Amino acid sequence: MTRVKPSLVAAMFSTYSGRLRRYFKRRHTNEAEIADLGQEVFLRLLRTPEDEEILNPEAYLFTIARNLARELEQKRSRQPLHVDINEAFIENTLSGSDDPATLTAAQQRFEKFERALARQPAKAAMAFILHRYEGRKIGEIAQQLGVAKVTVKKYLASVTRQLRDEEQTRMDLPWS
Repeated sequence: MTRVKPSLVAAMFSTYSGRLRRYFKRRHTNEAEIADLGQEVFLRLLRTPEDEEILNPEAYLFTIARNLARELEQKRSRQPLHVDINEAFIENTLSGSDDPATLTAAQQRFEKFERALARQPAKAAMAFILHRYEGRKIGEIAQQLGVAKVTVKKYLASVTRQLRDEEQTRMDLPWS
């Protein structure tokens, strides 16, 4: 049985800080968050009352880390997602063109696309944007949206199908 003391925390920091970094990195945490989470783990360990006995300090440390990772995931799921679709669409569409006619046509296509995408369910539209224009992988999108990978795949298929159907319908109409 071990009691938490500053000297123990210092020893644990030198022993486990690298493993903690890898632990958080595997959970798709960015570098700034990794540093913050690592620091918070040891701060919480320091806040443990000295009279509290810990049977396995390593397990206790990683329990704190797991709880912090969950807290971060919950915080992310509550935050609205934002992607600048206009910038991503124009960037991918134009590829360096300075022609005013091309710019205008691209802007008009984007506005039609944006209206069509706005009619999609929010998470499905976000999955489509993140995958198609941000280049994110299915697993990353699933984690960010808080859904299963198979759900992301369904979102992508559904949005793609609906956007294609809508575009095809517009092309069939003589006044569009």
